[in-house]
Amino acid sequence: MAQTAGLLAGDIIQTMNNQPVKTISDLEKILNEAPPQPNVTLEAYRKGARFTVSLPGTN
Repeated sequence: MAQTAGLLAGDIIQTMNNQPVKTISDLEKILNEAPPQPNVTLEAYRKGARFTVSLPGTN
């Protein structure tokens, strides 16, 4: 799913739904504690450029 949204190996996720992500544990915690939602927004860096992707969430 992440690849179809445009994420590639080596991309650095900075936020998920505007919550900071510094470690994989942060990302897992945000995912596990998030209420059902139609979309998930990630902000990431690739080769120094910042970009945003939207992934289908859970309903």
